[in-house]
Amino acid sequence: MTSERLLVHCDKFDKGGGWFGSPGAMVIANTISAVAAASRRRGKTLLGHIRHDWISTVQFEARRGFLRPGQLILYWDDAVGRAGLHLIMHSSTDPAVAAWNVVRVAGESRGHNPEEPPVTNDDAGGATIAIPNASPVPTHCGQSSTS
Repeated sequence: MTSERLLVHCDKFDKGGGWFGSPGAMVIANTISAVAAASRRRGKTLLGHIRHDWISTVQFEARRGFLRPGQLILYWDDAVGRAGLHLIMHSSTDPAVAAWNVVRVAGESRGHNPEEPPVTNDDAGGATIAIPNASPVPTHCGQSSTS
């Protein structure tokens, strides 16, 4: 995180898999796909950034067991509509702490006290935090997708 942007770094941006069929064929196809994906991304890193003043909402979900990693979702509004960035957190990172850090820095960049943003808790151990006074993404910054 910088004073103006949240930076995103990802080494596992292509995981492969997603094959369905008979149990034996599915295991073999998914294993081959995962190995091929690891080979494609070897030595590569996906980097991105979003300005703090564009972020309108932050959601997080705490890690639940081995199969449900912690998640952080950032939303912003652009010329197309609402867009989002869904981040799966490393097991050593607490998504609640990461979310509050984003809220704190984004609030400070807008000149207001981020100590009392509106929070909606959910039953899954997470929350949605609205950040007031988000700036819309300028149209010259291009289109973004919601996936």
